[in-house]
Parts: sequence; structure tokens; C-alpha cells
Amino acid sequence: MQITWNPTFGSIWLVVLAFVIVFLLLYLVRPQQDGLTPSRQRWLLGLRSGGALILLLAMLRPTMVRTTETPVPATLAVLLDGSSSMSLPSGDGRDRWTVQSEVWSKLLPSLQGRDEMLDVQVFQYAQKASPLTMEAVSDWLSTQPTGRETDLSIPLQSAVSQASGRPLAGVVMVGDGTQTSRAQGGGAQQSARLLAALEVPLWTVPIGQRRGDETERDVEITDVPESLRLFSGNSFKLPVTIRTQSLAGADIPVRVRWVPQALDASGQPSAPIENETSIRSVVPRTQSDSQAMEFSLEAPAPGRYQLEVSADNQAGEALTINNQQIAFVDVREGGGRILYLEGEPREEQLRLRLALRRFPDLELVYQWIRRDTESTWPVDLSAALQPDQFDIYILGDLHAKALGNDQLELLQKRVAEGAGLMMLGGLNTYDEGGYGQSPLAEVLPIQLSPEAARPVDSPPSPEMQIQGPVPLRVVRNHPLVQIGDANRPQATFDQLPPLTGANRFTGIKAIPGVQVLLESDQKDPLLVVGEYGNGRVVTFAGDSTWQWWRKGASLQHRRFWRQIMLWLMARDTLSDDAIAIELEGRRFAVDATPSFTVRARFSQSKTLETPLTAELVDSAGTVTSLPVIRQPAADGEAIVSGKLSNLSPGIYRMRASASGEDSPLKPDEIAFQVIDNDREKLRPIADPAFLEQLADLTGEAGGKAFAVDELDQLIDAINRRRSDAALPITKQYRLGNDPGTGWLLFLLFAGCLGTDWALRRRWGLA
Repeated sequence: MQITWNPTFGSIWLVVLAFVIVFLLLYLVRPQQDGLTPSRQRWLLGLRSGGALILLLAMLRPTMVRTTETPVPATLAVLLDGSSSMSLPSGDGRDRWTVQSEVWSKLLPSLQGRDEMLDVQVFQYAQKASPLTMEAVSDWLSTQPTGRETDLSIPLQSAVSQASGRPLAGVVMVGDGTQTSRAQGGGAQQSARLLAALEVPLWTVPIGQRRGDETERDVEITDVPESLRLFSGNSFKLPVTIRTQSLAGADIPVRVRWVPQALDASGQPSAPIENETSIRSVVPRTQSDSQAMEFSLEAPAPGRYQLEVSADNQAGEALTINNQQIAFVDVREGGGRILYLEGEPREEQLRLRLALRRFPDLELVYQWIRRDTESTWPVDLSAALQPDQFDIYILGDLHAKALGNDQLELLQKRVAEGAGLMMLGGLNTYDEGGYGQSPLAEVLPIQLSPEAARPVDSPPSPEMQIQGPVPLRVVRNHPLVQIGDANRPQATFDQLPPLTGANRFTGIKAIPGVQVLLESDQKDPLLVVGEYGNGRVVTFAGDSTWQWWRKGASLQHRRFWRQIMLWLMARDTLSDDAIAIELEGRRFAVDATPSFTVRARFSQSKTLETPLTAELVDSAGTVTSLPVIRQPAADGEAIVSGKLSNLSPGIYRMRASASGEDSPLKPDEIAFQVIDNDREKLRPIADPAFLEQLADLTGEAGGKAFAVDELDQLIDAINRRRSDAALPITKQYRLGNDPGTGWLLFLLFAGCLGTDWALRRRWGLA
């Protein structure tokens, strides 16, 4: 506070001069009347001097100036980490969530009610930022963090945009500093630079142990197939990748075990019996190591299994949920392995392969033997022609020279031992392909002419070909021709496009077991079956069944080829009626919504009277019905589809069936896993250095990182920032400038003059 003078006329000297003149006049012109005593004279002189002094004071206009500092309206943003990584250890025996709660408890008293002009805005952040009232923060901290990703730029942007038009006093960011989401724009660094440009300090409070060798230790099992379809007794290789961090030189056991998905009498999962199959050790070579390996395993008895691959937990690992992966395995009995040898990459072979690969119990191996490699013939197929390698051999448009008589003799032995053999039509097969001069002439159910053989590149003989179109006529009702109505097979073939051409067979062997199943309208045999030793043989003169698929008869096309394969394996008594569940995968994240399809196939072209249903069974045995939508389907099929959503992590089984007690369709069941792919928990190491870096970007504005035990310094920094931003307010109080002091001066001046007049009148001087 200070006193200043604002004299009339703008000059204090004029006021002093006027004051001197007035006082001179008062002392020079004194009251001199008779009878005026000295005492009365002094009274009159004093009253007149008082009036002069009051007049002088009014002319000097004294002013009292008082300056006070008032805090400016501002916003302080407090950002609290709500990501699930805050539930991980902080490195001091507590989890990060508990530490953050204690930080808030210490900050709250200093933020609440001390500065009425400071608006404290609280945000909880993860992948996005949400505002919280001061009262709601404690309730929020009493729950558990659920954010699945973190983008540190989002809360910083929210702090700027939600300041309600007020300047930002500063931003306090509390968290572990992990950036797990794809950064938006320029990322958190760009947001920090924006704060620096606005001269707004960023104060960070990092929580969590700093990155170091011990905190980074981790073992991860990955690249295990989601699902496998195997046949009992077959050997297979299981690929696995083991990734390690900070475990160089450690001996890490990796175990593989089968876990049967057994069902008890009530259909509920019984306690699984774990069977450890294989164990191998991995020794990481570097600090950050990745090693791929393969386990050689043998498929167990038929059934459904979980094949678990796990690595032993290592001392100091912060994250162990990635130490295991599961493959879902469907082991079937007596699967058929098919070797398809083709000499011409025609459309028939493509559609045949696609048709057979739709069936999981048929494993097809395809080999194209190019005609332009004739100089290297015969190709070496000795390994494939060894016993128990394949159940069926298919010979396409392939000349006998490509295999050679020695290997064809091996093929003859395999058929005699029980393998199936099928020969397709073409320009380089049967008689013209030289098979009449080969050991297969004895195997095939048709007669072959050795004289009809021709070189590979020579033109075909018209006498050995049937010109199209060639309609198919059913000669004998047989499982191979029952691809529609079993009682009226010809009706189905009448609806199929005719063949574009076919081979002309020289004749049919008149031996037991040989049957003509299809012929042309000119009585030319087209499909002939027979037996040789313990094996079965099929000869088909055509090579254009792909037209069926193109004309929309894909179902009949698949059935035709599947039933031939089943017959060749002596499994023709098996029904094709089945329900199959198709799932996008077998391993899903919790936030995924995978689609599923349920297909029902019938051996007869008919419509399913009872609806298809689907249900979900969790690990506790709780059954939940799944909503499905019926989809358009061809004759002999029924299709429904649906989606899976809102599933917790765990192992589930989905079952599909045709409702109704008399349904001939066997229900299907498939298991899958929902995994917690929380990126926050998959990255357990905190990143305090990143928060320190962000704070340093605003260092010129006062930004700084504070440890958890330095909160007093943070509070002091906030208070200093508020003090530095205080607005000085000056107030002036001038004498006579307001009604109160103006009336006071007037009354004092009038009182002096009035008293002077009253005394003079009383004393007879007026």
C-alpha cells in the first residue's frame, strides 16, 4: 500500500503557494474588535486555519493505492491410467493400481478447495479418455482397471480440448508409460510439443519398475497350429516357436502332452487325463532369442484332443500366460491317403482335387508329371509305392512310360495287397497310354490292346475315342451311382450335363467281380469296377465331370468322387449323412466375433424336416443356445450360420444337431479357445523413461517428472505455477472522490466556517 498526491491544477507547488497565501492572510488579517479577548481570538483563528487546512487537503487530493495479486481462472488436468497393465506389479511389492490410488490420495487435499479459481479436471485414460468428477475418482479407483490398450496421446489431447476456454495451469499425468495402441497422429510426443508451444507444463508421475534384465524375463510359445485333423496311428510333425527374453544360456524344458476331451455318461466333460508325450529343452543363445523346432508325434486313438505345448515358468517372469499354446486335434480312424498322379493340368483334375479335399477323412497328395520331362522318365515314385504309404492311387491323363514297368509292378503289388486303383479318361491313358503292355493290364477290369499304344506326342486315334456329347446311363444300381435319389439314380444323371467325350474301352473282362455301372446311350461302357487280389479297381472313361460343378451340381459332383473313394477303400457302407461345424478358426481373442456355419449333408436329395440347432458349452458345463439364421442351400444340404460374441477367456465346445429324435444325422462338436489378448498384460514392463521424456519436452514451461515419493515437490510446482500466473489488481482510494469522504470534507469545512460565524455572532462581532 502507498499514498500518492494528485494536486489540483496538476502542480503541488501551486497548491502550496495558495496555502501560504491563505495562511498569510489569516495571520495578517486578524480579528481586532473591541472586547475580543486573546482566547476568543485564538478560537477564531484556529477555526479559520482548520478550514484552510481542510481546503488545502482537498486541493492536494491524497490517494491511497493498494495492489493485490489474484489467481487467474485456469484449468489443471489430472490424467489417471485406467489400462489393465496397472494391475501388474509395480516393483515394490504392490500393484500399480494401488500405487496410483495412493498418489491420488496425497494429491487430493492440495487440489480441493484451496484455489477457487482453479478448475481441476480429472480424466481416466486407456485407448480413450473419459472425464471423472472429483467425487467419482475414489469409486473408480476402488474397481479394477479394464482398459485393453493405451494411447498416451489421447488424454493429452483431451486435456487441451476440455479446458472449457480457460488457460491450462498444467497437466499431471500418472501411469506406467506403456504405449500399446497404435498412436494417433504424431503420438504422445506431438501432444507434448503442443503443450510446450502453449507454455503449459506436463508433470508426470511414472509408476512401475524401470526396464532391466530381471523385469524383462519372458518365455513365449507361439506358431502352434490352431487345429489339426489326423488319422489314428499316422506320424506327423508339430511346429513350435519358442521366443525368450533375457534368458540366454538358461535350460528351458518344453513339454507336449495330449489332453483327451472325454465325455462322461451324461455328455459332460469328465476330468481329462493328461499324457505327456514329448519333452525337449531349449537353450537361448542371445538376449532376445527365437528358435523354431518340430516335435515328431504319432496320432493317438480316435477322438478329440487338446495338444498342449508349454514351457516351464522361469524365475523372474512377470508374464506367464504366454508360456502355453493349445492345438485342437480331431483324430479319426482309418483315414484314406490318396496319391493322384496327373500328366495334364486340366480342369477335371482341379475340380476332382477340390471335391475330395472337402472331406477331412481323405488326405490327397497331388503330383503333376509334366510331359515335357519325358527325357527323365520314369520318375522316381518308389517311396510312394512302398507298402502302407497310400490307400488309393489315381492315374490321370498320364502315359505308362512316366512310371515305367518296374514301378507299375510295385503298384500292381500294392493293389493286390488291398490298395485301391482308379484310372481316368484322357488322351494318354488306357490302351493309347501304353498300359496294355504294362503290369496294370492284369489289374484293370477292362481289356487293353497292346497294339493300340502310341508315343506321347502323337495324335490320338479316333477309333479309341467317343465323341461327345456322351450322356450317362445307369446300368446297375450301385453305391457309386447313388449320388441323388438312391431308388432312382438315373433321374439324377439325367439332370447332369453329358460328358464332352470319353475313351472307348476295347472290352470288358468276363471275370467275377467286374461290373459295368455307367454306359453311354450307345452301350459304350463308361464306368467299370472290379477287384484284383485284396484291392478294388475303378476305370472311368470320362474326364469332364467338372461340367457338373459349373452347372450348379457341385453336391452331386462331390458325392460321385467321394463314393468312388470310399468304395475303393471298402468303406462304401458308410453313410454320407453328416452334420459339420465350420468355424473361422479355433483360437479367438475375447473381443472377436467369429462366424460359424453348420452344414447338414444327406445321401438322398431331400429337405431336412427338423431344424438345425447350435449350442455352446463352457468349461463348467453350462449350455447356452446359439441363435442361428438359415441360409440358402442346394438339394441334399441344410445350412445355418451365426456369430459368437462376448465370451470370456477359456475353452469352449460348440455342438450342432438336428432337433428331433428320429433324425438320422449324427451331431457334430468342435472345441475352440478364447484367449485374453490384452496387449497391456502382454507387455508387463513399465516405461517410466517415456513419461520422463514427455515431461522434458515441456521443460521450458516447468514440466518435470516426479517419483512417487516426490509428490510434495509436485504440489510445490503446482503452487508456484499458480503464483507466477497471478493477476495483479490495483485499487485507488482518493480523498473526496467518493460520497463518503466528499461529504466528510464538506461537513468539516462547513463546520469550521459555521462555528466561526456562530461564535462571532455570539460575541457580538457579527
